[in-house]
Amino acid sequence: MTDHLRHALADAVAAETPDTAPPFALVLDRHGRRQRRTRGLVAVGTVAAAAAVIAVVATRGGPGEDRTAPPVATDATVNPSGTALTPHPATGDIPPVLVLGGAEGPVDAQQGSFCWGNGCGDHAIPSPAALPDVGFPSPLPAAFPLPGQWSITLSEAPDGTRCASYPVLVEPDSETHLQLTPSGPAVDRFAGYFVYAGSGDTSGYWRWTVTRDGVPLSWMTITQNTPSSGGMADLELVLDDAAVDGAVSAGVTVKSANGAVETFALSEVDQHCADDGFVELAVPSDTPERRIDGLGPAPYAYTVDLTIDGETYTGTGTWSGEGTQHGGDARLTFEPALPTLE
Repeated sequence: MTDHLRHALADAVAAETPDTAPPFALVLDRHGRRQRRTRGLVAVGTVAAAAAVIAVVATRGGPGEDRTAPPVATDATVNPSGTALTPHPATGDIPPVLVLGGAEGPVDAQQGSFCWGNGCGDHAIPSPAALPDVGFPSPLPAAFPLPGQWSITLSEAPDGTRCASYPVLVEPDSETHLQLTPSGPAVDRFAGYFVYAGSGDTSGYWRWTVTRDGVPLSWMTITQNTPSSGGMADLELVLDDAAVDGAVSAGVTVKSANGAVETFALSEVDQHCADDGFVELAVPSDTPERRIDGLGPAPYAYTVDLTIDGETYTGTGTWSGEGTQHGGDARLTFEPALPTLE
């Protein structure tokens, strides 16, 4: 998407969006960083999907504020309802929706805009009260029939306090089953997903009650295009529920299975609220673009050198490189442990 089109769309939506809605430009920027794809129709579909999430957030009457939930666990758990999740089949020109392991059983996400097979579609957005609600499970089990490159974002309910949206850690259990772990402060959320998989891309959304357990959570996200579409790559570091509101800087070294190594400097992305224990760092936009898998075969080992207020922390993690050529998330472990948000 060109900058001119991006700004034109942002201005058009902003004109119709209440002042309390999250800035459309921020959602577009996050989506642009995570997807970085060049297909024209897909770019339009991406904008429609992002606008769909904003339309939901801007509508009054979201999840009830009196609901309570147990603390979120940052380690994977089984479906709390005890019911196995079965993905919908991927057949024809209508994409399957994401199946979610809700507190009371499987829940289908609301279908959003898509370009799938030989067709594209834009979907009207229902009121927030009509969106499917999974309750409080976290991590949240999910099922989809194909592996893909996922972008899942959480936006706050319309309570007048929103200042950011937050990503979700996506960890595949298999090619068809995922574990979703939220980031950001505890609040009822509108969740929106975008996935590039199989014969196209699709989107959707649901309601999710998110709480936190106070344990720092961190992961690396790699997003890369196909070689025929420019060979672009992007790396992002997410730190959540940690005392990271001071000076933060980082670098990441990526090592392939054959020993090839490349190092990237990361800079802070200003898309978080003050004192929320969340920070996101990414490869600067002026960094020359290259594919991570050009280093050699998977898996890819990450070593993150993180500095917070002058203190150094070393994080490690591994991305399998399997399932999709477009990238994925890798949970990190830090030594010493990241400082806890108080």
